[in-house]
Amino acid sequence: FVEAIGLHTDIAVQCPVRDKAGAAVSTFTDEDGQEVQATVLTWVDGKPMHHTDPDWVEEAFATGVMIAKLHDFVVDWKPDKPLDRHSYTVGRLMDALDTIGAGVELGLFSPEQLAVIRAGGEKIAALMQELDQRTEASWGLIHSDMNKSNLIVRAGGITPIDFCLCGFGHFYLDIGVALGDMGPIEVRNALLAGYRTVRKLSQTDMKYLEAFFITGVLLFIATQLHNPRVHEWFGRRIQPICENYILPLIRDERFYDRI
Repeated sequence: FVEAIGLHTDIAVQCPVRDKAGAAVSTFTDEDGQEVQATVLTWVDGKPMHHTDPDWVEEAFATGVMIAKLHDFVVDWKPDKPLDRHSYTVGRLMDALDTIGAGVELGLFSPEQLAVIRAGGEKIAALMQELDQRTEASWGLIHSDMNKSNLIVRAGGITPIDFCLCGFGHFYLDIGVALGDMGPIEVRNALLAGYRTVRKLSQTDMKYLEAFFITGVLLFIATQLHNPRVHEWFGRRIQPICENYILPLIRDERFYDRI
């Protein structure tokens, strides 16, 4: 996937360097007899995006352009073999909610907060199903983790790195994750403006972007539930997430301005 992006778009990516056997991923055995897979990638000069960057608004705009170009490429790209990747379906969301349920027993949040989270998940599932009924392309291979630490600022634009979580999902998940890691609002608006220079994004679709912003948060919670280093974050953020994002989504109230 990354190699194809580098070959067929103007998005600068870290392309894999194939080994002598022509493979993009090499397999070898380490000194303990364990099988290890490794890849060598080309280097892209730049620096990780950061909210203190003086040109952050412009960088957000360029990020929106890059994401839209990536989605346009995916719509037309036909890989030469099936790709065994993650799948960000309703089923994946429900699995995440099941995992999050253990947080009550761990004392990370209350049964009431869990009830709100689960109701939000049901609402997001319904919005995913709405998107699936649309005629225009809304689903394909996505990066799925477009946070600032995975965006490299370079002279010619923005480079996405770390495709380990890439998989099949709704294009709006890429935007929702990016919006969740960008602020204040003029930065988020710049990202959307950049996206709109390449792909259609109507104002009425903001409900989907909000839903996938929450989806990104829920996937993060499920992945980090048993990581003690993140438990302090749970204590601070779960209630505001429920009050400021999930409950408004359930009530069909827009909250984009408050992300």
